[in-house]
Amino acid sequence: MRLELPADEYAPAAVRRGMETERGRLGSCFDDVALILSELVSNSVRHAGAHEIEVVVDFEGPRVHVAVTDAGTGFERVAAAENGGLGLVIVDELASDWGVERGDGTTVWASVDRDRCHASG
Repeated sequence: MRLELPADEYAPAAVRRGMETERGRLGSCFDDVALILSELVSNSVRHAGAHEIEVVVDFEGPRVHVAVTDAGTGFERVAAAENGGLGLVIVDELASDWGVERGDGTTVWASVDRDRCHASG
């Protein structure tokens, strides 16, 4: 799944709405993946100064892999609590792994093991 979103205050809600079509494919991982994406998109809007955000979700295999790319300069990955906000603390708690890649912009990615998802209920 691929979404392109304007980097505005509506982007986190737009990514959550966009994920609704994938609820069946994600099963018990839906809430975890939607929250991780919402936090990553919120950080992108808040810190990157970009006009557009690209969101990619890969459902293949035992993990769900998500990536949020913007034109920002990025940041160094440190312990999530050292960043000052709760967004990356949430990502660190829910994701099996996450990281930052720089190239043509910045991509923050996270992987979620399907067998470790927090079932909603």
